[in-house]
Amino acid sequence: MNRKLFNIVMGILITVLFSGCTHRDKTGYYPINNINSKLSHSSSGIICSNEKDDYYYSNGNIYKYGNSIESSEPIVNTIEVSGSDELHPTNIAVTNNYLYFIIDGKLFRTDLHTKETDSLFSELTGRFVDVAADKEGIFVSYFTNISRIYWLDDGKKEWDTVIDLQKLLLEGKQVQNIYDFNNYVKPFMNYLLLGDDYLGTDNIRVTTVFLQNDRIIFVNNGGMEEYFMLNRIIYGLTLDGYYPIDNSTTCSISALYDYEIGQYNWLPGHYVVEDKKLYLLVQYAKPPKVVNPHQSDSIFDALIEVDPITGDSKELFKTKSNMPRIVAYEKGFVYLFREYQISSYNLATGEEEKLADLPESNSLIFDCVNGKIFVYRWETKYHGLAAVVKLRDQ
Repeated sequence: MNRKLFNIVMGILITVLFSGCTHRDKTGYYPINNINSKLSHSSSGIICSNEKDDYYYSNGNIYKYGNSIESSEPIVNTIEVSGSDELHPTNIAVTNNYLYFIIDGKLFRTDLHTKETDSLFSELTGRFVDVAADKEGIFVSYFTNISRIYWLDDGKKEWDTVIDLQKLLLEGKQVQNIYDFNNYVKPFMNYLLLGDDYLGTDNIRVTTVFLQNDRIIFVNNGGMEEYFMLNRIIYGLTLDGYYPIDNSTTCSISALYDYEIGQYNWLPGHYVVEDKKLYLLVQYAKPPKVVNPHQSDSIFDALIEVDPITGDSKELFKTKSNMPRIVAYEKGFVYLFREYQISSYNLATGEEEKLADLPESNSLIFDCVNGKIFVYRWETKYHGLAAVVKLRDQ
């Protein structure tokens, strides 16, 4: 074969190979839930941590994570608990002593020492829709004709011992929102409760629960907008910018001036406060599918840094196309997914390092909790944990 013919053949092969990879990138669905571990449980609801141990659901069981998936310890078989292989947990949460989880609107609790499981409040006719935990107890969302948030001390199992957080909010500080409703702020134990009367004063809602160190414990996805806290000041986050909740002036985010508002949106796990800055994941996509878009709808991902104190903002990182995808951010490192690999990108040096290979699948789910990226394979009946990737030690 002469050199000219050889070059033509090689060019065709390279084109085919690269077009194949590009096609594969454009056909997958890779939703990202949390970009780091500021939530005590994942936005998907099936991973949680008490900062000492991590727990996750996979294929009909809830496990305590070991040093690998293979060495993880089974805690409870959720198929046996529910009596059906068609049902799986929608939310799990863990304290120091108990694991709590919801299946089909029912709340269950497993003793971490004995592994005995109880059904809590089975006498109630409503549905439990969310649960989040801290070391001292749990926040649980319960729905009848309206949704309300309650606090339950760890180990208690009598309904008359729960605390109605909506009633507490009525005793808190009331501030006028930039929209036509009021926000309510109330300290509670080691937390700060935020709620609003958007649905009326007879239906005060808890929208967000913060720890005093700015970490978000609980987010009510039924809220009108997103919120974050910095130095004990609570801010509302809109597509136009952000504002202190007791101020009517919105601060714009200049780094987003070139972005069309209709092509991105905010999700609770897609923003985080770190080192007195706000970091936002922008998934820029084709309308109307702008929340965790399918690859065919995605245009690019970007990471935006905002300093709410000075009002400055800048674009820290932006992909050139819909691949790679930004799956996590923490302490100066962006974590990227491409070609079934996860790599870390050092924003200070521009160096990229491969961390792990992933199984090939056209649908993977990414959740960052407690210094790890949990990668799930999307399956028909169950979510199956496919890989766990540790973030870099900074």
